[in-house]
Amino acid sequence: MSKKKVIVFIVEGFSDKEALNGILSELYDRKRFVFSIIDGDITTQNSTNANNIRAKIGDSINKSREKDKFSKKDIEMVVHLIDTDGIYIPNQNVINNDTVDVLYNNDNIETKDVNGIISRNNKKKLILNVLTTMTSIHNVPYSIFFMSCNLDHVLYNSQNAIKSEKVNLAHSFSEKYIDNPEDFVIFMSKSEFTVKGTYDYTWNFIKKDLNSLHRHSNFHLFFDKIHD
Repeated sequence: MSKKKVIVFIVEGFSDKEALNGILSELYDRKRFVFSIIDGDITTQNSTNANNIRAKIGDSINKSREKDKFSKKDIEMVVHLIDTDGIYIPNQNVINNDTVDVLYNNDNIETKDVNGIISRNNKKKLILNVLTTMTSIHNVPYSIFFMSCNLDHVLYNSQNAIKSEKVNLAHSFSEKYIDNPEDFVIFMSKSEFTVKGTYDYTWNFIKKDLNSLHRHSNFHLFFDKIHD
């Protein structure tokens, strides 16, 4: 029996793995899915910038190789899931609210640190300019897909889910689709939030107006890539 090819998913948290791993493993049972959990947004970490993001992604893959015991030649592709966090909205749509750290709405971001969020947005935009033009890492195919305004928003229609809710939401989502994973493909490919078009088109779309706050995703393109 041939060894399963590995698909590495780079995600922000454990709940992302909880939501997707079981479904994808059922859907593509001849593949091995490995989740590299960053425990936060790699693009907004203090030590990350546009010049070292490629190395940071490489480090996360190497850590997964050590932890999950697979070699570079086993990797079929690297898939990076990123929250847009409303980063492409105009600065004037980041508004002050002294009672919240960050609150995402359909037309603005409320925060007690307006300058901090604007700075975060600008930094993340620069880094995504690098990541969205990357086609490989360590000579392995690489693609980055967006969940807007975040993964919880797309999968559960919960734009501001708190940390204590995320695992339960993820578990319920996985239970919903794990016995019928083809329905997950339909959900991601034919919902109102699905951004149709090419990889470049979908990324250009999410950068426009207030789209990066609204419920959108281009993850459906993954299903085409895995069959390439």
